[in-house]
Amino acid sequence: MTRDKRRRFVIGAALVATLAATWWAASLEDETGLAADEDSAVRDSRRAPATTRRARVPQPMPSLNGLSVDRAPLPDVAADILPPMQLHPPAELAVPSPVPDAPPLPFRFVGALEERGELTAFLLEGEQLRVVRAHDTIDDRYRVERVTTAFIEFTYLPRRTRQVLTVSGSS
Repeated sequence: MTRDKRRRFVIGAALVATLAATWWAASLEDETGLAADEDSAVRDSRRAPATTRRARVPQPMPSLNGLSVDRAPLPDVAADILPPMQLHPPAELAVPSPVPDAPPLPFRFVGALEERGELTAFLLEGEQLRVVRAHDTIDDRYRVERVTTAFIEFTYLPRRTRQVLTVSGSS
């Protein structure tokens, strides 16, 4: 049995069960919902054709006036059971201060040299020439993470932020 056929079968079975339960509940209401003096009329009407059956007369609702209860007012302590709460965080906690970024890289790529499979980069910082390789530290401010023919990757040490210097001669 495929999934679709099984689903249709279950829905059909649920429909049949609902209709059967509705019919059964209606028959119970007819038998128990009438007053004792109407029972004989109902029994007789079941034997009579449907056109001669009597309609059931609705019974008036009982009065609820005697059910009211006088209560003492709640004490003042009960007024503070659930004090109002502030659901929003205070303004100074709501907006975190922006994390300052690292300053722009002060280096300009001048050239590179490959020795024994390791790249060495030549960088200009102002008027000073820097010769760096991977894992070198520059003035305790920058660490050279990687030197490739396409870029040089630095870490700005005070903020531990990674920065990339693109090599202009790469294609």
